[in-house]
Amino acid sequence: AERPPLTARLTADGGREWSAAGATGTGLLSTVARDAVDLFTGAYAHRIRTCGGDGCRLLFVDTSRPGRRRWCSMERCGNRHKVRAHRARATSAGTRKASADTPTASAGARTAARGD
Repeated sequence: AERPPLTARLTADGGREWSAAGATGTGLLSTVARDAVDLFTGAYAHRIRTCGGDGCRLLFVDTSRPGRRRWCSMERCGNRHKVRAHRARATSAGTRKASADTPTASAGARTAARGD
């Protein structure tokens, strides 16, 4: 883990390209291990979170200003959570509306007693 087998270089279009010339599997894993040690002991260690998505076990670094990010990805886990919550509210509202539209036995008895 002392010497990184991966080197980064800028491409002509401004992107980044990694080179692993002469690298071995062990060397590549040592790079991952070194970066993990840097992350878990570095400035953002207190911002490492576990995703709040159902069944998602990913970790992420919360770089949001208030530090309240909940999901590894809003596009994936956050969207799934919000869709699920919306459907639950819509189903619940539909059930309440249907029960409000259905006359109860006592209301029917009052109508019959009045002779309507």
